[in-house]
Amino acid sequence: RLPQLAKSLGQTRKAFKEGMREAEEEERIEQEQKKLQTPPLAATFDTPQVTSLSEEELLTEMRRRAEVKQ
Repeated sequence: RLPQLAKSLGQTRKAFKEGMREAEEEERIEQEQKKLQTPPLAATFDTPQVTSLSEEELLTEMRRRAEVKQ
């Protein structure tokens, strides 16, 4: 009886490890697919346009943006 129990435990452990390995592989594949489907970060934001603003206007805008970040 004891050898059968040990064999059964070994098979159960092996099946559990295999299931964990498969789940991890599926998770890795899903993460890779999400990365491929997500647009690059730079593409999600409008690129800033250089305009003919005065230095004072630029400084004011920079301060405003700094306050927004905080």
